[in-house]
Amino acid sequence: ATDVTRAVLGSILQTGWAVAPTQKVWSPLRNESIDDWLFSTSSTPFGPLSTATQLTFSQRDAALRNIIFSQIHATVDAIRHLLSHFRQYGKEVEEVVSPDQFTRFVRRWNVLRHKVLRAGTFLSLHNYNTSLYYLRSSRHDTRALHSILKDATKQLHPYLSCYKTESWISFGKIISLLALSIIGCSCSYGILVHVRRHPANKRL
Repeated sequence: ATDVTRAVLGSILQTGWAVAPTQKVWSPLRNESIDDWLFSTSSTPFGPLSTATQLTFSQRDAALRNIIFSQIHATVDAIRHLLSHFRQYGKEVEEVVSPDQFTRFVRRWNVLRHKVLRAGTFLSLHNYNTSLYYLRSSRHDTRALHSILKDATKQLHPYLSCYKTESWISFGKIISLLALSIIGCSCSYGILVHVRRHPANKRL
């Protein structure tokens, strides 16, 4: 029977941890990924040139880094959605919150920024557990920011306003237009009656 251990392991790495096969490299000239089997002859579950099921450092490192990247993406996406919430109404955050709420918002924002930067620092040191700790801890700051903006939203109320523009039609203009309309109708009626009473002579 064929051993499918390497195939299953490779599929799990690709699906669960987004680890690309070792033969896939990026080509800047073609602007796409191409196959390069140079690094597929060592310990790798990808490709037919190896029989090993062990993972190299680069593969383990990629799997752990992708977990951190997914957490960073989730945090940044939540903050982006949070800050763009009021833009659809033509407002920025500082225009909606009160001075006290704005102070608390800036303080919490600075804490969130500090945690994300610390996560990046520990990621560069391959300390994935500490990096993941800071990113998961940043969820509390994201919820706190959301709570501040939610309280600020309660102070907003929709209203309708009419623009006070100067009307181009005044009462005098209405009377003038009405008089001109009556004169025009009278002239048209007189011409029509004259034509009916004195029809033009037809030429033989």
